[in-house]
Amino acid sequence: METNEQMEQKVETTEEKVEPKAEAKEPEKKYTDAEVDKIVQDRLAREQKKREKEVAEAEKLAKMNEKERYDYEVSELKKELDALKAEKSRSEMMTTARHMLANDGLNVSDALISVLVTSDAEQTNEAVKAFSKLLKEEIDKGVKAQLAGGNPKKGSTSALTREQIFAIKDPNKRLKAIEENMELFNQKGN
Repeated sequence: METNEQMEQKVETTEEKVEPKAEAKEPEKKYTDAEVDKIVQDRLAREQKKREKEVAEAEKLAKMNEKERYDYEVSELKKELDALKAEKSRSEMMTTARHMLANDGLNVSDALISVLVTSDAEQTNEAVKAFSKLLKEEIDKGVKAQLAGGNPKKGSTSALTREQIFAIKDPNKRLKAIEENMELFNQKGN
């Protein structure tokens, strides 16, 4: 049988072995007491609401006779079925909208598609077509704006003549003046 001292030594060596492993991990997020209290209170409040709902449901069912209970359960199942059908329908419309946009060469996020999709298929179709048309128009405008350059110069802003340009002694300045006044050198008969 081990003595208390031997057991304490084993515990201490085990604790020492565990500590280096803890240091290798990233430091865990530390919460203040107030944050922990708030988290716990929020969780307790959610659980309390859930429990109250379950108790209310149980009391309601306890007061009903067998026929009423059956009718109630059927109505609850119908509500759940309707919600699932609506969710499935919305998912299918989102898929259809995604395919419509892909056929137009557009790849958009789920968040944007969810904005375009409504509960009505016809409205969704119109919204997707309008969005696609609008987006293409805006893209075309942007491309045209990028491709449109400034108008080329129609004459120089300076009143230099060919003779004045040739009179410039510095060859770099002379070349720059020629580039800026190319129309003087491109005229016929000169």
